[in-house]
Amino acid sequence: MEIVSWDCNGGLRNKVKWPDALEADVSVVQECEDPKESTAAYRDWAGEYLWVGSSKHKGIGLFPKHGHTVSGLPWDKQDRWWNHSSVVAELKQLGITSLYHQQKGEEQGQEKAATFFHQRNSSKAYHIDLCVLF
Repeated sequence: MEIVSWDCNGGLRNKVKWPDALEADVSVVQECEDPKESTAAYRDWAGEYLWVGSSKHKGIGLFPKHGHTVSGLPWDKQDRWWNHSSVVAELKQLGITSLYHQQKGEEQGQEKAATFFHQRNSSKAYHIDLCVLF
């Protein structure tokens, strides 16, 4: 199974060619709008999706290939007891590692390259992207 994760920075309805080009089984897209509150073309593209967010404009969506479905788990809860470090540690126990960190030989939190510029400002550079290897 191929899973792609992408922070689309809003406006996914105008950017669906990007996840489509990767042909993943499931696309996990952050900062996307809720398809049910958007255009018919976007709703059709979304298929049998899951979406969670506090605003119809920005949430996280799980979009399976057409003909497939995704479903929520009954133990999913909205809480903040995990932080990035605890998630990385738990994934490591499961044998799941960051492809970026493995290839670059860098530790989590010690990244040399920025992948995000807050408000598109080069002086507000951060490394926030994560790709995991199963």
